[in-house]
Amino acid sequence: MTNTFRVAGATDYQLVADGANYARVGLQVNTVYPVSVFIGMAAPANDTEDFILMTPDRTREIVVNLAATDKVYIRTGTATGVAARGFRESRT
Repeated sequence: MTNTFRVAGATDYQLVADGANYARVGLQVNTVYPVSVFIGMAAPANDTEDFILMTPDRTREIVVNLAATDKVYIRTGTATGVAARGFRESRT
């Protein structure tokens, strides 16, 4: 099953999708702030340099196939009502 969602912006990385539950995820920027996207097995430190940068005037959307051990996290660095919108496809 596929469902859509939205996620608020935050100063810390927050979990958006867990590969144990979702096989694919798509994200779209919905804020004026840059959105850092990290894909890994656990949340990174806030100062990591290993991320995908999404902005309203550059890369606005991404779609990622996830391994069962992958997790997707986002961070805006500034609290905002909605930072990203997207979809998640269930693994089952």
